[in-house]
Amino acid sequence: MTLRPDDPPGARFNYYPGPPLPDQWSYIVDDYAIAYGPGTWPFWRRPPNGRHLEPASMRVAPDSQFVAWGHEYVTVRPDPDFLGFLTADLNLEIRRQVTVRTRIRLDVRERTYSIDTRCPASLRAQAEAKAAKLLDLIAAAVAERDAGQAAPVTAADMFRPAPED
Repeated sequence: MTLRPDDPPGARFNYYPGPPLPDQWSYIVDDYAIAYGPGTWPFWRRPPNGRHLEPASMRVAPDSQFVAWGHEYVTVRPDPDFLGFLTADLNLEIRRQVTVRTRIRLDVRERTYSIDTRCPASLRAQAEAKAAKLLDLIAAAVAERDAGQAAPVTAADMFRPAPED
């Protein structure tokens, strides 16, 4: 399978496509050294030479397997000027092995999102579903943090076996 002339601008061929995602899945943090911090953006990290936590950009992945396929990872970046706004680049599947990337902007306080106007109309529902799942992840993290949890459960926590005593 290759790219076709009618593919939207920016379409990319993926040499190693993963299996389709299950019907029911959520995003999970797939990054390290993430802790919960204050405010509307709950994900923070201590920089290597820092003493204080800072808002963290982080990678998330579907919670369906430990190592997601490359085109399923999403990096979510908080706006440095206002932590209630985020951006993320999503890979949307045109067909098996062919994806296109589109940018979304999330407003955490209002639980809304906007999708780049260049997103192909045929893929808009896919972008909307992924944006809603990102908002769900953030809302769940805020609830966990407010309940006293110090850090999110990550893909490594979920899928790696516990060390033997």
